[in-house]
Amino acid sequence: FLTSFLEYVLPHSGIDEETVQKSYDNLYRLQIVILLWESLNNEAENGLPLPDWASEIYPEPLTSLYVALQRVIIAGSADQIKYLQGELFQELVGLMQSKANNTLSPNRRMYYYSGHDYTLLALLAMLGQRSLEEIGFVSTGSALIYELHRDPDTNKFYIEVLFVDGVSPEWGPIDVDIQGCD
Repeated sequence: FLTSFLEYVLPHSGIDEETVQKSYDNLYRLQIVILLWESLNNEAENGLPLPDWASEIYPEPLTSLYVALQRVIIAGSADQIKYLQGELFQELVGLMQSKANNTLSPNRRMYYYSGHDYTLLALLAMLGQRSLEEIGFVSTGSALIYELHRDPDTNKFYIEVLFVDGVSPEWGPIDVDIQGCD
């Protein structure tokens, strides 16, 4: 399927296969799919007209192909997720533990990290989100928010995780259910 897909899109897209191959070696075909999807999806999300040839591949089958690639590349296994985003996740957990223990230095109320769509997707997968199939891909402008709270009655700390979908008309945060946590 991928070969016939590329045979169709390469003459239309303006992507130079040799240049991509030099940069990405054996993974160049996958990179072409990613380049195509990001280009066409960004145009569509911003209300720009798509080229006529794109109607044969976008939104389908390109979106399904892109989502499958993302899932395999980013969240294919627990080890893969740890390698890609484990350090960032450990840093976030460490900052929250330090804040709860009153040892955070400097003592800040907020940290902001900027990342890519695949960063958010891997962090969602790390939290055990079965809804990755529902999410599919993370849209531009999306956010994952980790909040440290203290229960006023018990004085115990707890964490809330919220997801903001960058293209949702409501644009409000959605609670992320962390598997194995109450």
